[in-house]
Amino acid sequence: MKQSRYTVSVTDADGATILYNTLTQTLAVCPDGVSAQDAPSLAEEGLFVADDADEVTALRARYARDCATTENFCLAIAPTLECNFACPYCYEREVKHAGLMSTATQDALVAWIERNFKALGSSKLKILWYGGEPLMGLSVIERVSALLLEAGLPLEATAISNCGLVTPEVAAKLAACKVQRVTATLDGVGATHDAHRPTLSGKPSFDAIIAGLGNLLEAGIEVGCLFNEDRGNSAEYDQLKAYLDQTLPQVELTASQVFDYCQCLDKCADFTREKYDLFTDPQEFALRQYQRSVATYGLSDQLLAGLMTPLRLFCSRQAHTYFVIDEAGRLYECDGDVGYTDRALGSIFDDQLPAHAPYDPFVDPLCEPCAYLPLCMGNCRWTRDCTGASCAPQKAIIQEVLHDWRTLLDKGGEGVRILRPATIPDLEGTEPYTLWL
Repeated sequence: MKQSRYTVSVTDADGATILYNTLTQTLAVCPDGVSAQDAPSLAEEGLFVADDADEVTALRARYARDCATTENFCLAIAPTLECNFACPYCYEREVKHAGLMSTATQDALVAWIERNFKALGSSKLKILWYGGEPLMGLSVIERVSALLLEAGLPLEATAISNCGLVTPEVAAKLAACKVQRVTATLDGVGATHDAHRPTLSGKPSFDAIIAGLGNLLEAGIEVGCLFNEDRGNSAEYDQLKAYLDQTLPQVELTASQVFDYCQCLDKCADFTREKYDLFTDPQEFALRQYQRSVATYGLSDQLLAGLMTPLRLFCSRQAHTYFVIDEAGRLYECDGDVGYTDRALGSIFDDQLPAHAPYDPFVDPLCEPCAYLPLCMGNCRWTRDCTGASCAPQKAIIQEVLHDWRTLLDKGGEGVRILRPATIPDLEGTEPYTLWL
């Protein structure tokens, strides 16, 4: 009998050992530490396994099936890489190609989508309108969407936009293009945001974005907001959340860590030294996020179980039927690569659908032995390109999380106590993985 490869353990303040299995979500506490005589009861909940147990093959096979599923044909399409904003932390600032996707490229794109959707046997076509600022190419979005709908394709769409151009008329057009959700970014309230996300002409953008979000909601489009956070604007998060709760309560706010992607990609000089103080300790930002969640939603088993839920795929990039397409029809496997033409996989004008670069976290020397693998499935490969590592944030704050979970659920008593029984994942099921952009 041995500890499961996916069981992590921490020593609590009173010397007790807390065990958690990242695949089965089993939680246990051993007041006097783990002893050999505890193994049988811990094995019943998957925290311990037989010495010859194979914990990898079925999980790896499900991961491979999820990567290869053709249920969804998922595309992030940039009708233009031009932008009306001049955000200094933008990783695309060196690749803003001029111009819109031409009519000829639009026609080729629609033909490419139709051909491959049919060849893959997909059931859903999911498009994320991307950029640049995609609404600077609204005419392209309208025309391509109309052609896809005329062809009878089951289109579902989302968009990432700065929302500075969203009038009521624009919102209505997006709804007609089957756009169901738009994600915008606000980096604070008023002047703080404006300093982080000015328009290309240097004018403030906050008020225009707020108006745009309201127009989207009026058109029946769901809205989410990111808060790109560094230490300098971190205190603004609570003010921004309070502002949104009062003015646009339907909008969910999520903080995102600012990285120095430009330097990491070797495309331009370091932009962080003068204006930005980044979170360089992995624990710092993760702990802040965790504490915000607890403050917002309250400490509960549901919250902690959600935080510690195993993933099937980390992101759309891992799906073989996901591609990012720029205004010239070039194909990429990650939105972080778009515009960097040396990273293109191919083109919509090619006969064959290109393959993604092979990646398997189960043979990755950093990921394969890690007990946290079920929580991240390799995490963000683009961030890893930039930072040299990209681990599940839970790994950095496991001590705090498991302590809080034990405090919440442990009613006391003698000997080993199972605080949460195992939830056995379905590793053999044939239900296709559904990816939503």
